[in-house]
Amino acid sequence: MLWTTYFVESWKRKENKIGDMWLMRDYEDPTTEREDFRAALNIDKETLQTEKSSRVDTFNRQVYIGIPVSLFFIFAVIGTQIAMKMWQTSNTEEYGEKIPLELKFAPSMVNVGLIFFYGFIYKIIAEKLVSAENHRYQQTYEDSLINKMYMFQFINSYISNYIIAYWVRDFAQLALNLVVILVFKQVGMNLLEWAQDKMMIGRKLNKIKAQFAGELEKLDANSKEHAHMKMHLHMEQQLVMAPASETLIYFYNEAIIQLGFITFFACVFPLAPLFSFLTNLLEIRIKLNRMSSYSRRFVAQGASGIGSWMGVMELISLVAIPINVAILLFTGRGADASGDFGYSETVNYLL
Repeated sequence: MLWTTYFVESWKRKENKIGDMWLMRDYEDPTTEREDFRAALNIDKETLQTEKSSRVDTFNRQVYIGIPVSLFFIFAVIGTQIAMKMWQTSNTEEYGEKIPLELKFAPSMVNVGLIFFYGFIYKIIAEKLVSAENHRYQQTYEDSLINKMYMFQFINSYISNYIIAYWVRDFAQLALNLVVILVFKQVGMNLLEWAQDKMMIGRKLNKIKAQFAGELEKLDANSKEHAHMKMHLHMEQQLVMAPASETLIYFYNEAIIQLGFITFFACVFPLAPLFSFLTNLLEIRIKLNRMSSYSRRFVAQGASGIGSWMGVMELISLVAIPINVAILLFTGRGADASGDFGYSETVNYLL
């Protein structure tokens, strides 16, 4: 917990230092209008100036469409995890203490698959919801997408661990589930992202490159037509690449989810930071490859910090302590006054 606090405060200090160095402290740029903003043009009768207004009510779509759809997916995830845990409990009772190895690992592996499945489906839904809200400025668009993505990923990634900690109350099972999810989620997510870029974006880039290869060979390498054709090739490739701004949002989302695994369950798997460091070396390599080969060129924009993600990190650092204490409380066993192991004395002591 001390490390988390130090990390967040160091990040804020570094952020403020860079902001002072580049004169970006408290910088706000509300004029970055989105290209996809659907606007109606209104003429002011007094000034005769043209003003833009949204064709849809953004707030109502957030409240009456975005929130109910997000809650539906959240409850679907919770219901699936509860049903799977009830199935596991009913099957393990038949074996007693001699539980087969495959039955121990199978639920955790299924959890990883469900995290991938629900995350992939909700990502598509969230992008459509935010686009339908018709945000005028890029900042409000990103904030809405961040809120939806992290709210869902928080439940999707951690709910299985919370069920084991607070319902099943089995520390060994919690540790096993956490390790399996961390290993296969981090490594699997990186490999899946690499394969997705290679298959979905890389295939389109190779197809466009093949279409222009014949024309480029016919032209003189020093001619203006050759230079124009290469420029045309570059523009066509940029059109099929991933948008740079959305790519950065998902980078931060994965990093914050990983930070949550490290801090929320530090008492269960103390080696999680070391493992995260090793997997991040692979992730950095894949992310750099994506940014340089499969993502559109990032447009330089002014900012005073990382936006809404700083508030998320501060919240994680605050709630991590009570979550770890609660895990130890519900999964541990303390001796009561009679010498038997139970919860009464432990609860009284902590209270």
